[in-house]
Amino acid sequence: MKQLRKFIFCIFVLLVLIDIRAIAQQANKEPEVGVVEHLDEMVPLDLKFTNDSNQTITLKQLIDKPTVLVLVYFDCPGICPAI
Repeated sequence: MKQLRKFIFCIFVLLVLIDIRAIAQQANKEPEVGVVEHLDEMVPLDLKFTNDSNQTITLKQLIDKPTVLVLVYFDCPGICPAI
């Protein structure tokens, strides 16, 4: 009976150590953030955006010549204070 208790205790300790190791490995993982490049692809002209007057417009309405899109925030009350 005493040997059975020791065996069960050893199994319990082993399981706890395995669980702690798994938790430690998850904590060390880098967040899955990245950039997906779409080189040499065209942006669909039917994409909808909201302008500064809160009107919905498509790229086709705006673009009539080669254009570079720079998507930036001029105001970010939700995330900037956290950073």
